[in-house]
Amino acid sequence: MSKIILLVSKFHETNIMIKNASEIIKTHGGVLHLIYVIKMKMGVSIDAEVENLVEEGENYLDEATQTAKLPRNSIETQLLQARNIGPAIIYESNLINPDIIYLGQSKNYDNEKFLLDEDIKYIFENAKCDVVFFYNKNT
Repeated sequence: MSKIILLVSKFHETNIMIKNASEIIKTHGGVLHLIYVIKMKMGVSIDAEVENLVEEGENYLDEATQTAKLPRNSIETQLLQARNIGPAIIYESNLINPDIIYLGQSKNYDNEKFLLDEDIKYIFENAKCDVVFFYNKNT
């Protein structure tokens, strides 16, 4: 029985990761935890109601859930608000105790090169499970 955390993001490649993680769950059983993190700016309360960002996050989670095509008992979604994505994912990971954390990144559109951001580095350095990283250089 597998537990997989998948970071859903508007900036990172997710469809291929969702399909891959879903196949693992279909084959081996378990739960796919789809997590979207709203990155809160300094000066804004961490638990402030930011309706447009919450709605956007819920839309991304709904889309990811539809892409996964898993039974309801095999998928969970979570919307978090945090200052930094990496520590938020590690905190949730410590609660869920997954077998794998799926992360992804597309090409940086400004300079069209690969940049490993601080949140991803933090997850690599602090995860207590395997981390699968998908980089899509063609977007």
